[in-house]
Amino acid sequence: LMPTKDSDIQQIHKKRHVGNDHVQIIYCNDHKEYRPKTITSQFNDAHVVVYPLRNGQYRIQVHRKDFMPMFGPLQDGMVIGEQLLGALVRETALNA
Repeated sequence: LMPTKDSDIQQIHKKRHVGNDHVQIIYCNDHKEYRPKTITSQFNDAHVVVYPLRNGQYRIQVHRKDFMPMFGPLQDGMVIGEQLLGALVRETALNA
């Protein structure tokens, strides 16, 4: 987590680091679906979104731009346990 500076209304120091990657990994505590256009950039080709579930597992949502081929091992809609989460998210991001 990056600290928030009260003196910087737009939080520019945070924004310069977000959106310049081809793959975004998003952990979403909200019950609303993540929208890929939340972070706009000429990059952001793929988003791997992780939603914690009440049963201790995690639902995965994968967004990719039309020109990108399928990648994995995680696929949209999968539900996985905590023990596999970190390794599979990293491997999916590397394969994107």
